[in-house]
Amino acid sequence: MSSTLQDNVCLALLSGIPAAGKTTLSNLFCEFVNTIPFDLNVCDQKGRLRVLHIVYDKLIPEDLDFAQESNSSTWKQYREQIHSCIDKLLDVLLSNDVTLIDALDRMKATEVTDGNGNVRSVKNNFCESLTHQLSKCSSITRPLATVLLVDDNFFYRSMRYEYYQLARKYSVGFCQVHISCPINIAISRNAQRPNPISLETYGNMLQKMEEPDMTRATWETNYLIVDGGYEFNHLQLSQMWGTINDAFLNPVQPVEEDDIEAKEQSRAASLTSILHQADIILRKCVSESIKNAKSCQKPDEGAIDVKRFAARANLGRTTLLDRIRQGSVVLPPLDVDDDRASNTFESQLCRLYEEYIEIN
Repeated sequence: MSSTLQDNVCLALLSGIPAAGKTTLSNLFCEFVNTIPFDLNVCDQKGRLRVLHIVYDKLIPEDLDFAQESNSSTWKQYREQIHSCIDKLLDVLLSNDVTLIDALDRMKATEVTDGNGNVRSVKNNFCESLTHQLSKCSSITRPLATVLLVDDNFFYRSMRYEYYQLARKYSVGFCQVHISCPINIAISRNAQRPNPISLETYGNMLQKMEEPDMTRATWETNYLIVDGGYEFNHLQLSQMWGTINDAFLNPVQPVEEDDIEAKEQSRAASLTSILHQADIILRKCVSESIKNAKSCQKPDEGAIDVKRFAARANLGRTTLLDRIRQGSVVLPPLDVDDDRASNTFESQLCRLYEEYIEIN
């Protein structure tokens, strides 16, 4: 590819549990976009849209087990490296100073390891994957638009928000396509894979999966939920293109510099208040759960290990507070002067706490 790049870019996230059909849908979509005329505001003819498919599973080593590693520093380092690569890629796509092929060659020049001596380089694998894809679409000599299709489980909303922030940083389009697939079908597909994941991993993933929902996060406005339980059809591919096309036409706007400090102060004050109220409620939940554990104990059972149970209960409290602080748990609006709002806030928080205690 010899020409410089155009600056029409969409960052599209593809989420769902393992074996939901993410990669299958991606491959079908790549074929589909070469057969349709695009919106004149994006592309003026067929074959002028370039889709680059970035698959997390191909960049993170297979021997990193999600069940054990989802909270480990190694697993997080790999994800951070992928995010950094996509950040650099967006910077290149919005610049007319260098071709994408040349930029990928430069990116490969710096070796990246995971910090634990693993010689596998995320950056090299990332660049090699894109170089291979570009070689297959060499006929698109002057792409008028590029879709970065990022394929991952994205089970936490906070994981997706990191990419929304990238879209806002570069003022590009942003959208989400979530594949909802019945667990029994996903498990059946997974069993046919060369390296199937464990049922424990599926259980953990299902428990943590937070589907796109604009009522829980105002930035999640442009998304599509696709049924992955059956073969994908032309209508679903058309809907996917419609979602991406909307993102092209409505890029994320940057935050005004004058408002950043005021908004950050307001957000910090609001978060402090929410965390304070949540901590009070969760401490009550801890006390109630310990009391209930004692009262529900059967006479023929041994004495309950109160100290161990209390430690587990408190771990649930601190874990939920951390997730609220990080943004991966979004609670209903809190208004201490509104009894109904306060009750809704408390009931949802207590439910989340009880679910954590049951699982752990």
